[in-house]
Amino acid sequence: MQLAFLPFNFHSLRTGPRQRSAGRDTTSERRSDGRYGRRYSIRLRGTIVSEPRPGSWLDIPGGYGDPVPVKPRVGQGIFRTVVADVYRRQCAVTREKAFPALEAAHIRPFKEEPRHYVRNGLLLRSDIHKLFDAGYVTVTPDYQFEVSDHIHTDFDDGEHYYELGGTELWVPRSSELRPGREHLEWHNENRFRG
Repeated sequence: MQLAFLPFNFHSLRTGPRQRSAGRDTTSERRSDGRYGRRYSIRLRGTIVSEPRPGSWLDIPGGYGDPVPVKPRVGQGIFRTVVADVYRRQCAVTREKAFPALEAAHIRPFKEEPRHYVRNGLLLRSDIHKLFDAGYVTVTPDYQFEVSDHIHTDFDDGEHYYELGGTELWVPRSSELRPGREHLEWHNENRFRG
């Protein structure tokens, strides 16, 4: 299960059933005092799930829901392999080489452009990939890593990522394999919370 990053106040949960919606953007109603209200959604992989609020945080119910049909993204495995090879199996930002922690990221989301090609990909450490998809970090067309101030304002954290800000990305030598300028510009204009 993959949760999206979301500033969240667990004390604002209401008693009774709550719903989490799948495939929607992370949203919340922010009150005038800066806290989050009763309506919220968390992006989950799957379907809409109703869960009762546990009586205690020490006793959280578990189990499995009903099976849900999933449309696999054809070519995703090959895309990951090719991007990993092009980036020499290291994160483009941190140069991390622990392969289980690395993911092939689409710069322009697959749902917007359902094709896999190297110029629309980056190999990123999984936490950086999630922040990239959520728009908290980006890569400029000059291959500089940028971090949004929203990491601090939304999560009261981010010092580790701010240290990476301004880092020049490690990109393949061949210009044919580097991230496409048009994709990076798209991410900066449409996703980045700069």
